[in-house]
This record gives sequence, C-alpha cells and structure tokens, in this order.
Amino acid sequence: MMTRPTLVNILTDPMSFWLIQGHARLMSRAGFDVHMISSPGELAEQSSAREGAGFHPVSMARRIAPWSDLGSLGRLCATLRRLKPQVVVAGTPKAGLLGTIAAWVLRVPVRIYYVHGLPLLTARGVRRHILRATERLACAAATHVVCVSPSMRRELIAARLCAARKTTVLANGSASGIDVGWFNPRRSLAMRANVRSRLDIPRDAQVVGFVGRVVREKGICELHRAWRDLRERCASAYLMIVGPCEAVDPIPEETWQALTADPRVRITGLDWNTAPLYAAMDVLCLPSHREGCPNVPLEAAAMQLPVVAFRVPGVVDAVRDGVTGRLVEPMQVDALVDALHAYLSDAALRQQHGAAGRRRVVALFRRELVWSALTRFYVSLAAGCSAAPARVPSPTRECTDAA
Repeated sequence: MMTRPTLVNILTDPMSFWLIQGHARLMSRAGFDVHMISSPGELAEQSSAREGAGFHPVSMARRIAPWSDLGSLGRLCATLRRLKPQVVVAGTPKAGLLGTIAAWVLRVPVRIYYVHGLPLLTARGVRRHILRATERLACAAATHVVCVSPSMRRELIAARLCAARKTTVLANGSASGIDVGWFNPRRSLAMRANVRSRLDIPRDAQVVGFVGRVVREKGICELHRAWRDLRERCASAYLMIVGPCEAVDPIPEETWQALTADPRVRITGLDWNTAPLYAAMDVLCLPSHREGCPNVPLEAAAMQLPVVAFRVPGVVDAVRDGVTGRLVEPMQVDALVDALHAYLSDAALRQQHGAAGRRRVVALFRRELVWSALTRFYVSLAAGCSAAPARVPSPTRECTDAA
C-alpha cells in the first residue's frame, strides 16, 4: 500500500490560516497527510479541527526578534524532524523565513515559500535592509516560490529577491480564491436590511465600508482623513469599519477617538461572516499601503460592490481601474475623497462597476479555479518524492452561477 506523503503548512499567526481556509481538506483529498504549524492560539485549534489536520504549536514572533527566532527555528526543526514531510509550505514573513530554513536544514525535498506580501515595500531604514535580507534568504532556502499575484511576482523579481525561474503564480492569483456562491449579491437584500437595522444605519443611507486590520499600514489614518471631508459632502453617508485592532502598528489614539466618537461611524470589530456586512455597504474603500493579493476587494466585487483603493502592488491585480472600481495614487487623500464621492452620487455607476467586478471574480478568481491549480501544483511536485498522491481530485463542485 502506497504511503501518503506528508505536507506541512507553516504560518506565523493562527489568524493567517484564514488566508488558506480549505487547503488542508483539499490536500487531504488529494492524498496527502496534512499538518499545520503556527504560534499557539484558539484560532489555530479551530482551524485544525475544521480542516481535519494535525496542529503543532510553535511560538513565532511577528516582529524582528533574533534570539526568540533562534528558539523558534530549533523547535520548528524538531517538529519537522518528527513529522518527516515530503512537502513544506511556509507563508507569511517570519514563518516563511524560519520554515524554509528548517526545511532546508532537514533536506525536505519540496520547500515552498508562499509569498502573501512583502513588508519591505513600506519599511524604511535598517528595518528595510533586514527584511530584504530575510526575503532573499527565504527564497534561497525554498525550492519553489509561489506568489499570490502577478504584481507580487514582478516586485519580487525587480527587487532581485528571487530568480524568475523559481517563481510562479497559480491560476490568476489569490491565496484561496473566492466562494462566489457565498459571496452572492442575490442574497443581499435581506442581509442588507438586517445588518443596517442591527447597526442602526438608516435604510436610505449611503455606506462606505472598510474590511481589514485596523492598523496604520491598512490606511486607516488616510481613511479617517478622507472621511472627514466626505461626510461633509455627503450628508447621508455612513462609514462602516470591520476588523480587529492590533497592538502591532496601531493607529494614533486621537484617530481612534475621533472615529469612535463620530455618530455616523460604525465599528464592528472582528467578524469572519463578512458577506452580510458587504451587503450593507454601497462602496468599499481599501486605502492599504501594501498588499499581496487581497481577498477583501475580490469578496466585495463578488458582492457587486465597486472598490476604491490605492494603486499599490497586489491591489492592482484585484481592481481594474475604471472597470470594477477606482485606483488612486498612494496617500492622495483628496483623490480618494473624489473617487468615493463619485460613486455615492451616481447609483448607475455603482451598479455598472459592481456588476463588472462580479463577472471578473467569477471568471478569474473563483475558488474552484484556484484550488484546481493549487492541487495540480502540489501533486506534481510530490510526484518526485518517494510517496505521491494517487490522483488530482476535483477540489469542489463547479460553480455554475456566473451572474
């Protein structure tokens, strides 16, 4: 009987398993024995149970912490030595570095560095040099480098962090694709009314939405500055902010106080069930300073929302300027206000660009496409190992809703 090859996914923070939700179940059906490693936490335990994969906690600091990182590296080596994987997939910056090094030390045959983003793009000074060095090291230790978007691959190559021949983008990009059956505007009407009632937002209000971590690099400060102008130009506008506050890269206290005190701002905190929240919005704003291939604008587009965002790597793959939304130059708050106001004042334009966004997501980023490409890639690499999966299964039912 053929032995199932072992595949290990390594991420820094348990919350990041949301980026690859469904991967473990998918790879298990493809014939792998799947395990997950991250810092300990309830979210990791929940992901492990949901995916049916073994979980092995290894604490990893998200910040630059050399002594702590050496300890984490040793524990990763010990865990991988016990699991004896044929394939290691390491993503997010710290786990990407330590995971690929540990896999290289143990001579794991297939070592994949999954580039979900490049923090060095917005870093400055010594930190930027350190991040550049760590990215190069992670790429060098890997046998294959998967980038979540074409623009991320271009940035990686242009910065001379990795040889082009080692890099690839699966399907059209995205870490896991979009479930277009769940993110479906046909379900919006009832969800829209329920959410607005719960959050005390008038039915006829125009809602600008933000979904993501409430931190500086996600553009919360720029969003707040834009909102101050927009709320004066649009008397019926509300702002909805969905996402957790984090201690790393926090927004200024005065910005937080101003947002929480505004009677036309609704802050929900962390909420994984985002489809109803998108349904309550009229336009999504993502003024992020950097991304890999962000799920949020793709989810919003699947819900037929136009998207206004900064023109940065990753986002340029998720939003087509003038077709599914508007891209403005980074940090240009006045341009952000103008783009948002154009959508709030023109329902026909919102509908046109929202419908185009839905069609684009269904055609290029639906989950079935991404999962098929992911499965073929992992199975083909494992085929060179001593034990390989027997087949490439259909990852899930085909989506027939292209509306």
